[in-house]
Amino acid sequence: MDTVTETPGNTADINRLKAELRQLRADIGELTGTLKEIIADKAKQGKDKAQEAVDKTGQKIGEHPFISMLIALGAGFLVGLLIERKRGA
Repeated sequence: MDTVTETPGNTADINRLKAELRQLRADIGELTGTLKEIIADKAKQGKDKAQEAVDKTGQKIGEHPFISMLIALGAGFLVGLLIERKRGA
């Protein structure tokens, strides 16, 4: 990287660049904070939706326990077939 020697003719340019770098650092810091807030908000929304899905699933299982058991049995059977098929291949 080249270095610039400060001379009376370029002092103003160097000071302007220093000021712009300080502003850029401040802007990056602000952007980072904003991104953290957005990510935290999206994570909370995702967690809330997942919890809502779990609650709805629990409610449906409670309303229809026999059908839920049959669905679980069928899903387990299919997974077992797929695993067995993969072992045989």
